[in-house]
Amino acid sequence: MIKVFLEKNQSLEDFKKLDLHPTSWSGSMVGEYTKRLMFYNVLKEVIPSGIDFILHVEEIEKRCESLENSIEHSKKRDFMDNY
Repeated sequence: MIKVFLEKNQSLEDFKKLDLHPTSWSGSMVGEYTKRLMFYNVLKEVIPSGIDFILHVEEIEKRCESLENSIEHSKKRDFMDNY
């Protein structure tokens, strides 16, 4: 569906507004962040190639980097919470 959206609408601002994952979860955030990271990595492969979508891919890469940092932070917090 996202590929179809991008074929019809190349606006980066509209793309940023898409709600791409659920906002509720239970348990450790590590699992949720990992699922989101895997989703974004797949999404990068779905985004059409070409100059019109370079900024879209950059946005996804920024989100992936942020998630990787969040995973590490959450792992540390989970470890500290257990002791």
